[in-house]
Amino acid sequence: MLLLSEFLEFLTWTVGLVNTRKRVEQAAYDFAAYGKENNILYAEVIINPSHWEHWEIGSLVEALTVGFDRAEADGLTDCRLLLSILRSQSADEALG
Repeated sequence: MLLLSEFLEFLTWTVGLVNTRKRVEQAAYDFAAYGKENNILYAEVIINPSHWEHWEIGSLVEALTVGFDRAEADGLTDCRLLLSILRSQSADEALG
């Protein structure tokens, strides 16, 4: 059985592989393409910036938005971005 801490460690490692702006944009686009292939019309994608430690939040959001917008223009799933924070984060950390 996979523990939550193990899953979160794997998640942080996985997002570390998406380490350039181009890769972030492509990951967003590919997610929308996956949605289209599975007949999903609309998706709300939850991102917790704390897992994307090597990214400034504004740059990450911008790159994801570019990928989602390009996908929507190509007729793929309409994806919207939701930012999440951890309960343990302070207000300053959440805004960071």
